[in-house]
Amino acid sequence: PNNIVMGWSPDGKSILFRNRIGDGFPGKLWTVSPDGDMPVEIPLPEGGFSCWSPDGSKLAYNRTMREFRTWKYYRGGMADEIWIYDPGAGTVKAITDSDAQDIFPMWVGNEIYFASDRDMTMNIFVYDTKTGKTTKVTDFKEFDVKFPSTDGKTVVFENGGFIYKLDPLTKKSEKVSVTIHSDNVYGRAELRNVSGRMSSWSLSPDGDRLAVTARGEVFDVPVAAGVTRNITRTPGSNDRGGNWSPDGKSIAYIGDGTGESEVWLYDVEKGESKQLTKNNDTYISAIQWSPDGSAIYYVDRKNRFVKVDPSSGKKSTVFQTPEGAVRPVFSPDSKWVSYTKSGENEMGIVYVYELSSGKEYPVTEKWYNSSGPLFSSDGKYLIFTSDRDLNPTYSRIEWNYAYTNMSGVYMVMLSEDTPSPFLPVDGKADKMEKGKEPDGGKPSVTVKIDPQGLSDRMVKLPIASAGSFVRPIYSDGKKLWYSAGRGTKVLDFASGKDDTYSDANMSYRQGDKKALFMKGRDWSVAPLGGGKAAPGDKISLDNLEATVDFSQEWPQIFDEVWRAFRDGFYLENMHGVDWKAIKKKYEVLVPYAKTRLDLNYIIGEMISELACGHAYVTPGEKPEAPRIKMGLLGAELSRDKSGYFRIDRILPGDVYTPSLFSPLTEPGIGVEEGNFITAINGIPTKTVRNIYELLVGKAGVLTELTINSSASEGGKKVIIKPIDDEY
Repeated sequence: PNNIVMGWSPDGKSILFRNRIGDGFPGKLWTVSPDGDMPVEIPLPEGGFSCWSPDGSKLAYNRTMREFRTWKYYRGGMADEIWIYDPGAGTVKAITDSDAQDIFPMWVGNEIYFASDRDMTMNIFVYDTKTGKTTKVTDFKEFDVKFPSTDGKTVVFENGGFIYKLDPLTKKSEKVSVTIHSDNVYGRAELRNVSGRMSSWSLSPDGDRLAVTARGEVFDVPVAAGVTRNITRTPGSNDRGGNWSPDGKSIAYIGDGTGESEVWLYDVEKGESKQLTKNNDTYISAIQWSPDGSAIYYVDRKNRFVKVDPSSGKKSTVFQTPEGAVRPVFSPDSKWVSYTKSGENEMGIVYVYELSSGKEYPVTEKWYNSSGPLFSSDGKYLIFTSDRDLNPTYSRIEWNYAYTNMSGVYMVMLSEDTPSPFLPVDGKADKMEKGKEPDGGKPSVTVKIDPQGLSDRMVKLPIASAGSFVRPIYSDGKKLWYSAGRGTKVLDFASGKDDTYSDANMSYRQGDKKALFMKGRDWSVAPLGGGKAAPGDKISLDNLEATVDFSQEWPQIFDEVWRAFRDGFYLENMHGVDWKAIKKKYEVLVPYAKTRLDLNYIIGEMISELACGHAYVTPGEKPEAPRIKMGLLGAELSRDKSGYFRIDRILPGDVYTPSLFSPLTEPGIGVEEGNFITAINGIPTKTVRNIYELLVGKAGVLTELTINSSASEGGKKVIIKPIDDEY
């Protein structure tokens, strides 16, 4: 947090605030006139929450600033203490000595009130400046006292969503009755176009429709012309991962409207959804169909690969991988899967797994990192990427070297009687059997895998652009389509020719008739073929509209966050916290959230109970004013009695980084410390109380400064480009 108002001086002539510019993390305390003069720095190395004494002669303050962190019960080196700064004596004195958080000093008469969690729950304490004695004032047991403040006579604070006022004379607090007749502007249900929030997509087998997941809803979108349908319509459920069945009759997806991630199935003909699985116990990460359409499979946060019967909903765990989650891909006959998991040296190893026998076989060695396996649709090959190209780059400044761009694309012949498609040939003899271009029909193949010697039957594909961004997409056994950063390329096994197939990114599922091509918001569908991608049928995503009902959405978000920590926290015992009880404690506040920031505040309080660092809440969609960037000069300035502004110090900055390079140090500009800025873009600086009034919106914009060696009108004109204050 930056530029936070801490309070007023007792005489009302200045505002006390905290600012982080120039000091980064700690932040310093400043005062400024309410009329907007140049701020004055308080000569303390750092500062946070603070309050002047009633006579304005002393300042009670915190050195650090932790209350905006979602981290309760902190007992580390940055735990706050209360200090008193005496400007007259030039001294500071600590008045608390606790390993807990002692924050929000509030000076009332001869007493300094503050909040502390030294008894675990944050309460109000008071320090008597005459006796040096500290006493506990409030005794809340459930919710913390939050963000107290004072006007010098009364202390007010929030607890459990209610406002309380504390009388310093009686030390009694009472709840304040607050009634707000709100229009609920930021919590109304509304119809939105959600095409900018797409998270997954799946093309139907015939290529005529597209299942799109966007902002928690699953849509059935036409290719070319047609009707766009929202097939879920559930603001209170985060529906995702819509996936067409291989027969085109249904769409499987994941929904959590029951309070847990479950598999749902939408019948396209009937237009109805039904819940397939029940009583799930963790988050479902990914969902897919087997190529023959006989089953739905998913991976969850317990690293289980689970099979679901699409008729009965019966589920069974195929396997579980304690090494970490895997993303299996199917062989064209649905009898095998392949995946990557870490070996003992944390290198990724590609495996094949036979579903009927439950046997697992390694394909690659443990010495090289391998990933991204893909079965060819003819069932002969397994294609994957692997980091085994050892081409060291030697350093020019030290005797050391690095391995970069180690990745290549490799192929394993699954059967020992399958020859490499890259065997040397004599003359113009065809290296491969002639075949048709892929027609998207379901392959009627039986995959044969001989586990013995798999890694010995490996060849590297002659892909010139191989590197970290190459990803195999599809192979029919004669060609390989793959992504290479941006766009799609195709390698012909027979000729060894490697060409650009499309400047769009391609998505394709074996067995489908067509492929999906995506370039920005330009989406199209076309069949696979030789040479270049054919012009496809365009897809319009303009009609992805959903009702956003915050009264249903916000409780779902709260619940999903709770489940995300339950399923993904690094310790299953949740630091000893009763996580179910914590949910009950905070979910009672959710119905009173009227903005997304209210919800974020409640979520932050909930996850803070884990007493864990780096557990944050992202803002989400919230109303905010557009930010106007301030132009900075990379210099410390002060207002002269003449009204002009003096350059006290020019910061050297980093000459190699333009955003951290003071424009006043540009060679040849001729500006020195001690010079005066008398005008900006022709406007005399003495006409404004704060020079930055003339630099609003000037970040990165050519700006004229008038520079004078004396505090007088006129001077030389220089053109500079102020830097951004957001560094």
